[in-house]
Amino acid sequence: MILTCKALMLALTFTLPLFQNGPSGQITLTGAKLEIRLAEYKPAHGLMKQYSADSRRNIYLHRTAIVTNQDIVEVRVQRHAVPEYLLEFIKAGKVKLDRDVNELYEVKLRFTEEAGQRMAKATEKHIGKPLAILVGGKVLSCGVLSSRISDEAYIVGGDWGFTKQEAERIAGSLISK
Repeated sequence: MILTCKALMLALTFTLPLFQNGPSGQITLTGAKLEIRLAEYKPAHGLMKQYSADSRRNIYLHRTAIVTNQDIVEVRVQRHAVPEYLLEFIKAGKVKLDRDVNELYEVKLRFTEEAGQRMAKATEKHIGKPLAILVGGKVLSCGVLSSRISDEAYIVGGDWGFTKQEAERIAGSLISK
């Protein structure tokens, strides 16, 4: 995965740690602490070794998170703007989704001005290297930065998006109490 533009696409394709089966068999949110951290693919002094589910390899995290739940000023559920290349693959029959592309949702995060400045400063110096997204202490996504990121991010999961209900659960869990 390559992370680009002002807005960071946080592809949380492994959402299982966020959910568990409730007493009625319904999926319920177990709680989610968001952290966005710089990462490396090779070990170095001061880095923490973690397994990245999406890249299926060990990565090495910087100890300090750039952004956490406390840095979020707005969380919004919205329809996912499906990338043009995915629409082309769907039309060509190369990709099959389990639901209509108009029923895909994402969670938009907007950060405080201070957090946006931290994100911009950190990612500007880290282009070409990985950025890890942790939820509940587990690395769910780790992609290579191709440009600076600042004040907003999008969490996109599953087959290119969440159901509306899943997105609302995730959004609700990320709001600081």
